[in-house]
Amino acid sequence: MSTPGVQNPATDDAIARSQLATSWQPAALATPCTAAMTGRGRRTIDCMSAQQVIANVQGAATAAGCQRVAQCDLAITADTAKFVTSGVTWGFFCSTPGVAIGRNLHRKHAMEMLLTGEPIDARRALEWGLVNRIVPPENLDAAVYELAKKISDKPPATVAAGKRAFYTQMDLGLTKAYELASSVIAQSFAGEEGRAGMDAFIEKRPPRRSPAPPRPCSRRRRPVPTQARHCWPR
Repeated sequence: MSTPGVQNPATDDAIARSQLATSWQPAALATPCTAAMTGRGRRTIDCMSAQQVIANVQGAATAAGCQRVAQCDLAITADTAKFVTSGVTWGFFCSTPGVAIGRNLHRKHAMEMLLTGEPIDARRALEWGLVNRIVPPENLDAAVYELAKKISDKPPATVAAGKRAFYTQMDLGLTKAYELASSVIAQSFAGEEGRAGMDAFIEKRPPRRSPAPPRPCSRRRRPVPTQARHCWPR
């Protein structure tokens, strides 16, 4: 029996273990983890957002960091970066990262990452389809900005509608997917941007569009184009 006011290391240790076990119960972990990765958390990547998201991978993208890369629309990585889902090594399978990774990589490539917990380098990430391109670290920011600028130069409503349609049709059967795609492209042709683009095509000239002013970015000295933003995995 412990005396009030006197610390009992054995009792304190048992209480700490009990509290830790309670906090690690599946119900206590699953809800915030799901919310954080499906649009109900504070730091999420919404695949249905009109804004395009480009991952800027500078170091090690581990577990949820690797998941962030997979969730982004596009990804550019430094040639020194690593990607790993090492949870299985420590006794907790990277199931939530596996959702995004499994939707980006070939199934066997995704399973190799998840089952072995071994890191892959930037070249393997490119070969497997996790990233779009590799650049030296000193060129990383410029490469991301260049890609963002190319996207921001395109008609914004067209890009936003196309992005939403792409992600939506991935979850549909083939017939429904084509029905959705046909509807979206028909609306694009009928819209202001589509009509202007068709006129330019017929007249054999580049399409004209008034660019939106760049929005300042607090995390980079260089402003990021309004139609795309960066994602830095933690």
